[in-house]
Amino acid sequence: MPIRPENKGRYPSDWPAISLSIKARAAWRCECEGECGRASHTGRCPNVHGEPAYGTGSRVALTTAHLNHQPEDCDPGNLRAMCQGCHLHYDLGHHRVTAAATRAAAIAAAGQLALVADDVLPPRTEPRRLPPPPPPPEPARTRQPALLPAPRTRKRGPMARITIKVLPEHDNSTVCDHPTAPTGLPRDPANCPGRRGFRPHCSVCGPVGERQGIRSNADSLARTHRQEHATAPVPATT
Repeated sequence: MPIRPENKGRYPSDWPAISLSIKARAAWRCECEGECGRASHTGRCPNVHGEPAYGTGSRVALTTAHLNHQPEDCDPGNLRAMCQGCHLHYDLGHHRVTAAATRAAAIAAAGQLALVADDVLPPRTEPRRLPPPPPPPEPARTRQPALLPAPRTRKRGPMARITIKVLPEHDNSTVCDHPTAPTGLPRDPANCPGRRGFRPHCSVCGPVGERQGIRSNADSLARTHRQEHATAPVPATT
């Protein structure tokens, strides 16, 4: 996980080497055994660095987590190699506590500044009220031109019926229709090389845009493409 600027000084200078040794100890596989609280995997998390994550298909980035949330404590027993998903969920409660403390400190600082301002600034006085401006003159009445009838518009013919689906794809950009296990991995690895991302497929335009590692990004591309067709409909073919 990226280190926040205010916490960089809390990490030792050889932190990159320490983190690398923890990942090597784990054989580059997530060591979480349910500490994250997601309850989406039993036993050790199956995610491996650089491989598709179970359930989402996004590429796994292995990180090093502090079990006690203290960056200064780099004892190997306090460190776990975790995929980005397990690490985020493990730190969720700690992040909420830190955010609440930051907000409380900001509120306290604002209250202190208000007390200082009341002691230093002169007493407030009511602003001088100016008389209201005179009303604007009434515009001269002009004769309105006669309204012309609206021009007739030519009716458009029938429009094509368009369907846009977000489909998983292999690394060679072919659509993956192989059955998968609950972990997101293929049930028959011999015939399926594995899903590498998602892409919208339009019944008129074919594949749309670049393949996305996250399903939500592909859904956004599909909505944008559907809006383009709504703005410029495609006539139906006879």
